[in-house]
Amino acid sequence: MSVTWVVGESLMAACPVCDAPGPHTVTLRSGAHTLLRCGGCTGCFYLDRVRPDYGADQPSELFNQVYVEQNAGLHYMTRFLWQFDDPGMSSMLDVGCGFGFSVDVADKVLGWRAIGIDPSHYARDGRAMLGADIRRAYLTEETALGEPFDLIVAVEVIEHIPDLYPFLALLRRWMTAGARLVFTTPNADGLSPEVDEGMLFAMLSAGGHLVLFNAASMELMLRRAGFQHVRCEASGPNLVVYASDVPLRFRADAEAAHFAGYTAYLRRLLETAESGHPLWNGAAGRLMAVEAEGAPVETVLALFARVAEAWRARFGIDIARRRLPPPVPEGEFGTPGPALLHRMCVTQPLNLGGVLYQRAVLERRLPGRIPEAVLGFARAAYAVAQQTSRALDEYGLIDGDLKNTVWRARMLCTDMLVELTPELEGPLLAALAGPSPGGLAGRIDPPAALLIAHIAPFFVRHVHVNSYDEALRFEPLLADLDVTVGALQGTRMELFHTLFCLGALRLNALDAPEGALAAFQRLAAVAEAELASPAATDLAHHFAGVARAHVAIALARIAPPAAAPRVSRRRAAS
Repeated sequence: MSVTWVVGESLMAACPVCDAPGPHTVTLRSGAHTLLRCGGCTGCFYLDRVRPDYGADQPSELFNQVYVEQNAGLHYMTRFLWQFDDPGMSSMLDVGCGFGFSVDVADKVLGWRAIGIDPSHYARDGRAMLGADIRRAYLTEETALGEPFDLIVAVEVIEHIPDLYPFLALLRRWMTAGARLVFTTPNADGLSPEVDEGMLFAMLSAGGHLVLFNAASMELMLRRAGFQHVRCEASGPNLVVYASDVPLRFRADAEAAHFAGYTAYLRRLLETAESGHPLWNGAAGRLMAVEAEGAPVETVLALFARVAEAWRARFGIDIARRRLPPPVPEGEFGTPGPALLHRMCVTQPLNLGGVLYQRAVLERRLPGRIPEAVLGFARAAYAVAQQTSRALDEYGLIDGDLKNTVWRARMLCTDMLVELTPELEGPLLAALAGPSPGGLAGRIDPPAALLIAHIAPFFVRHVHVNSYDEALRFEPLLADLDVTVGALQGTRMELFHTLFCLGALRLNALDAPEGALAAFQRLAAVAEAELASPAATDLAHHFAGVARAHVAIALARIAPPAAAPRVSRRRAAS
């Protein structure tokens, strides 16, 4: 995908949300597609808004395996079923349901009347595999669905709709009095040249996405469509939107209720799906992901043993002994078509990297754990997940969870290597902070905030003992004070020490008093903000004083006080 960011250009066109004729700012061009930001509602829209025919998709076992084992965001898409404080809610329509997992959960776990509708081949295949009421069709005025619904969900759908208000009117037709509507959609306010290339591709999806909303444009649209109560929340790169004609009330225990229902559903799939089948594999991997860090060790070990047995039988691999498919030769990446992905699907489940990573997490929890054992699973997870991510990316199948597995496994490898060879901690942390190796360099790096939290203790230790050479390599990572403060906000002592050491390093090793002043001033602001709180600590009092003293030192280095004028004795006497 080629993206050209545009500055200083505007065009006239009617905004599909607020009808403003323009001029609208040209934000970017992606291939032949031009994205405008509306001067009225501030959302974004493409000049050419022609919806592809999603019903023309051809069935594909390959796509099914990718989706069911790895791509489907089950946890994300099912949470809305437990969101609302309404004991009478008992029916759901999922518009653009895809494979239909949320429909199946509403039916099998909650016992609701649940229907999904989607024109793609996923709907047909989901109906066959899950046995849920999923219709392969577009929602139209002629669609017959029976009674209206208490909840309508449309996950990543509204951005594909060319004619917004007729679509909203159609949804309202299928809502009971007091029903709730839930949308998720990319957040247009998150668009910038700094966004990761894979994430940007998913957000823009030029030719598929037609309108990109921010909270302001979404709320304007829904209120114009007649909804009295609207709530928009930012969730990562997305918006989560709730709308209703009655006040929106949310469950206080929504997260816990969702977790219980979600895990119950995964366990049900493990008992009802064929062992080693993509549906079973996906459920097993997702259950490992939610239980590896918190469930009893014996429970997760038993689940892992069950997965290992199934995959020995299905693929001839042994994940318990890390006897895995051979790595893909570098020369096979970059070949056109899905041949590489097809071969991978035959030799392994596509969530293999994730399961190996969760096994490494579990190994770290074991009593008397052996760092080499943790490292063995983490290295295997990193290698497999990186190759799988590259293969999916080449076919345009962006998977955020898989990329997260890559950098998490990389961080865990670093932790174990530091534990085994503490004398190499500096070079190991520096390598972690550098670009990821391989064909996804720059796209699967650990988030900056997590890197800062990981590296700050090492940085502080070495500044305190004047080991500036070791600390200097990490100064650029800490240079953005907003990011550094945000990353360490939850660990006040670490935050205070890091800001102080950053200032000290700039003052003493870099001879950069202006940079030191910025760090000391930020330290003073953070400490004094805490002093204004009833929960202020002695630590805050101490660092507020230290910061004020060092602000004065830095200012003196920037502009030394002028020498006092010499006055003659005679003149002074007179």
